[in-house]
Amino acid sequence: MAAPVQARGLIVFSLALVVTVALIVGYSSTADSAPCPASSPYSHYFSGRCSGCHTNDSITCNGCHEHGDRYLTAIPHKSSYAPGEEVIVNFYGGEEYGWVRGMLVDMTSTEVDRLTGPTLMGNDGGPQIEFPMELKGRAPGRAGNHTWTAKYFGNRDGSGHSDVDVPFTINVAATADVVVDVIPSTSPLFFPSSGGTLDCTVVMENTTASYVPFVAAIYVRTPSGLHYGPILGWVNITLPAGGVITPSLSIALPGSAPTGVYSLNVYVGDPATSTLIDADSFDFVKEP
Repeated sequence: MAAPVQARGLIVFSLALVVTVALIVGYSSTADSAPCPASSPYSHYFSGRCSGCHTNDSITCNGCHEHGDRYLTAIPHKSSYAPGEEVIVNFYGGEEYGWVRGMLVDMTSTEVDRLTGPTLMGNDGGPQIEFPMELKGRAPGRAGNHTWTAKYFGNRDGSGHSDVDVPFTINVAATADVVVDVIPSTSPLFFPSSGGTLDCTVVMENTTASYVPFVAAIYVRTPSGLHYGPILGWVNITLPAGGVITPSLSIALPGSAPTGVYSLNVYVGDPATSTLIDADSFDFVKEP
């Protein structure tokens, strides 16, 4: 955790922030798999079933294999988590190789991770997504069992594309002294090529019976994986016993920002020990 900076003025319940995220980050691509051979009895599948939507994609066997929606399983990599700890979910399934999209949704129905191709559909000459995949999020700040969902999107036995939900349980061992939740105006969030304004609310709650001093910061993960920021913070805050603040946040996403999947990440930490208290995040998408 970076060293906190002194806050100027008081933290108030109606705090509103406007931050411009100017991100010029490229997306590295890799070679796609070999084309489906003309001798294959299924070589016509891509043109017959897929090319109407996948107009810019490579014609490959993996592009339209019957990856299917059966045998789907989502398994978190640990049996229990600390508040704000990174959660890695291994998502397995499918009958064959094939391009798919994977999403991770938390117990509040907020999308916290999305894996998709570089142009958000198929591969377009870049890295496509196949099973198995790793989806990532942040453990909730409150103790207990929380139902999350891994979502599949892809071919469903030749009958078109749609979501399939795979619920599973995240266990949190203890409640954080300060619980943070970041709530987007809608989920998932999509922005056109011209950009737009991301609106959300950050909720910070002292769950103890005494005053708690802490620091808070906001970072953005870009489509290339860069952890950009802090775009706000580290700000010193103190909450009384049971105290709650709900600052609103607006982020201007410029048209020059790269296409792809971003995430907004809010962290709260202990300034005395420089350790994480809790964290929360959600994804948003900049379309081509």
